[in-house]
Amino acid sequence: MMLATTPAASSERRTRYRPPSDVVRAPLNQIIVQGGRQPPADRQLDLLRTSRDLDVSVYYAGDLSLLDALRGHCGGARGFR
Repeated sequence: MMLATTPAASSERRTRYRPPSDVVRAPLNQIIVQGGRQPPADRQLDLLRTSRDLDVSVYYAGDLSLLDALRGHCGGARGFR
């Protein structure tokens, strides 16, 4: 399936992206607890671990203090086709 885009339009989309200036690494357990949830069981994180790392790290950019404001008020949405 071919998309109907011109080369100028696709290069314009690429140039608008600006990567974040400061990226931070934090343990997933810390982020989950900061969000007001119970830390996951060790075996729940096995899927995300590499063979050499015990901690699961998340790289993020932005303000994690927003998790404090949303504590207990999070929801999710799923869609089906």
